[in-house]
Amino acid sequence: MSDPTPRIAIIGAGMAGLTAARALADAGSAVTIFEKSRGIGGRLATRRVRAEGPAFGLEFDHGAPAIDAQPSSFRRFVEELRREGAAAAWPAAGADAFVGAPRMNALLAPAATGLDIRFSTRVSSVRRDGACWRLSLEDEDAGPDIPSVDAVIVTAPAPQTSGLLKTADDRLARAADAAAMAPCWTLMLSVDGAIDAAPILDRFDAASPIERIISDNFKPGRDSQPRRFVIHANAEWSSQNLDLPREEAAELLTKAALRAVGGDNARIIYAAAHRWRYARATRPIGAPILSSEDGTLIAAGDWLIGDDAGAAFQSGRAAAEAAISHFQR
Repeated sequence: MSDPTPRIAIIGAGMAGLTAARALADAGSAVTIFEKSRGIGGRLATRRVRAEGPAFGLEFDHGAPAIDAQPSSFRRFVEELRREGAAAAWPAAGADAFVGAPRMNALLAPAATGLDIRFSTRVSSVRRDGACWRLSLEDEDAGPDIPSVDAVIVTAPAPQTSGLLKTADDRLARAADAAAMAPCWTLMLSVDGAIDAAPILDRFDAASPIERIISDNFKPGRDSQPRRFVIHANAEWSSQNLDLPREEAAELLTKAALRAVGGDNARIIYAAAHRWRYARATRPIGAPILSSEDGTLIAAGDWLIGDDAGAAFQSGRAAAEAAISHFQR
């Protein structure tokens, strides 16, 4: 790359953001990642219970339950993670299914190594600053001042990407609006009791709010006790009940889940609901990235070409390649 070193800001530390960041950093760019949560992973998420009590320390993979190691470029990436001990095959979820080891967000730990990531930092807008870009934060006290950067890659879900880009590039914002994403209420449930449930249950009657029940205990490297389940509500129920209080969503899903696994008499150790407002793309854009006319503002993410980690990986890689090509001109 030509001097001076390109300064690139990446919004989001999920699969797309960290894939792009790793490639750009390895190519010599100065990369800063802004992540609104406290850790990496995005929807490759693991929740650790921190409240004192019998559930303290329990972990739930409350985002994607597994990843499908397709296409071939993503398969090579996952196989390297397996050699490093960060991924393990989980045939119960499919022939090409893998999980993070010992938790889902471990899949991205190698990519994140050595990168400048600012956690708990929510970007509110992106705007032009002469020939460069400047990011504004919701909380001005969240960290040191953000200098102007030469390029920005936004890897937030489509509606959030549109909101961020409205002041920067209305054409890109309107393009992101064309994608559709569905929500998903997710229940993290642990019980004390003998329950004979398969690793994954995905067949329910039409009246059930549940789409899938995953037994985290069956995943490689996880503790066998106590029993821990991650329950995904279906898209219709999640959409209709999107604004339910978390406690009410947890109560309704707990009752439905215990009926489904024959655990009506089990003692509940822990039950908490998490709302993924933008869980999966239902209408992708069809292109791996969106880019400004000058190539310095890029939108990436699974919602552009699919709804899974493989799509996010491909999009993140395409974003990095576009940025590298731009600065090599």
